[in-house]
Amino acid sequence: MFQLKHLSLFTRINSVAVAALAILFTTTKPDSLPIALIVAVMAAIVWLVFALVRSVLGLAGFEGRRQIALSVASTSIIGMIIILQAAGQLTLRDFLGFVTVFIIGYLYVSRFSVSR
Repeated sequence: MFQLKHLSLFTRINSVAVAALAILFTTTKPDSLPIALIVAVMAAIVWLVFALVRSVLGLAGFEGRRQIALSVASTSIIGMIIILQAAGQLTLRDFLGFVTVFIIGYLYVSRFSVSR
């Protein structure tokens, strides 16, 4: 028998976020939602992107602080791109700038972590 208590807290939060988004997307129209609910939806989507990136990095062999740091950085860049696109402010120059800063930051942090 499947019991929820055997799942980790991280998995439970992800399951609740997916279920809430599924219900929200099937029962509402975005035009009629209050801004607070739109922000909550955006937060849930960013959380799910973080969970997905963290899971993929875990499968790729990253563990511990490095996995969390890379997940946060990746989610931040993806979240900023989504926010800029939703506001109609995303250009190719912005995208390339985000990617460049992300790569430089990752290389700096990975070199710093190894040299410690």
